[in-house]
Amino acid sequence: MRVVRDVIWIVDIHKTIAHRGGVDRRRSGGEKERENYNEAVASCAKRTARSRRAGRTRRDACCGRSGLGRSNFGGWRNGIHGEISVSKFVRVKASAPRGSTALVTCRNHSESFACCCAAGLSTIKKRTVAIDTQAQEQLLRHRRVWEQKPILRRIYNDEFFARLLATRKPNGISVEVGAGPGFFKQIAPDVVSTDLIWCSWLDAVVDAQQLPFRTGSVSNVFGLDMLHHLARPMSFLGEVSRVLVPGGRLILVEPWITPFSYFIFRFLHQERCDLSETPWRDNQTSGTPAKMAFDGNQAIPYLLFGKNHQAETLAALPGLKLVTLDRFCLLAYLLSGGFKPINLLPEFLYPAVSKFERITSPLWRSLAALRVLLVLEKSA
Repeated sequence: MRVVRDVIWIVDIHKTIAHRGGVDRRRSGGEKERENYNEAVASCAKRTARSRRAGRTRRDACCGRSGLGRSNFGGWRNGIHGEISVSKFVRVKASAPRGSTALVTCRNHSESFACCCAAGLSTIKKRTVAIDTQAQEQLLRHRRVWEQKPILRRIYNDEFFARLLATRKPNGISVEVGAGPGFFKQIAPDVVSTDLIWCSWLDAVVDAQQLPFRTGSVSNVFGLDMLHHLARPMSFLGEVSRVLVPGGRLILVEPWITPFSYFIFRFLHQERCDLSETPWRDNQTSGTPAKMAFDGNQAIPYLLFGKNHQAETLAALPGLKLVTLDRFCLLAYLLSGGFKPINLLPEFLYPAVSKFERITSPLWRSLAALRVLLVLEKSA
């Protein structure tokens, strides 16, 4: 019962912060934001204390909001990943790295919340939750286009999501970082979806460069178009190596540089494509560069795992080995227009175009592929 009360407390704190002014609408930090945050936490604590003194129970309300109940909570404890531990608000688990932050949202995702707990997701740090409103608006636009373009959903399901799931390690906890608009969660509901940007469809707000999971607690870490948005990709890769179980996998689908794709990314895409950066040299003493969530350099995956610097990157990650580097994606995605309103690919033609791509891929993948599947496995 104490654990259930703690879970209720965490959910209430999140709700209070999100709706009573404890959220900084741009970035974390600042005296005003901290005062708002502390006021929201104190208010929530007072309400909880009054409720306990009055002898009221909130088990029914909890079940309606987040799917938690006495019976299924006990089932999670015994059936998923050993002991589930939910810490109180200001106490961070000793096994979590210093500075890790996670805000559990878990609205109507009870199974995802159980996975979060089983992986030792740390509690909320005493700070405001950063909301990048520009990024949220972009994510909402993507969700609208997703609903309006069935051809885009089909391409993502067949070309991107199928590759991610086909290479996963069976069993255990799977986490998606940089979940963004939450499309992968729709076809893989067992995956714990996380992002730095707070959105109601996510399971937790997490900084991928400071993962709040216990060491050796996660079987798979998924990422779709997220590595090239990170300020410190090597910090992220090091964190993944820490949280993965032996034999666990990091599975990424990312942009890839070829002669043809460089032209597309450099001149026809809104994100940067800069081959002069050195992301494999992660200077930890220089501080994290300030950037917005959608700032990115599409050349980063190639710079890290292309033939010129792959050995240097892997040498800095002794716990990980590269097991798959599969270049793919050409005509279908380009003709679909991606998340732009334009679409030049009728849905009835997609199977023929997709089949043509698969058959001819050995001829063009080194010269024209737009994407790459990267799979890194933690050594046993």
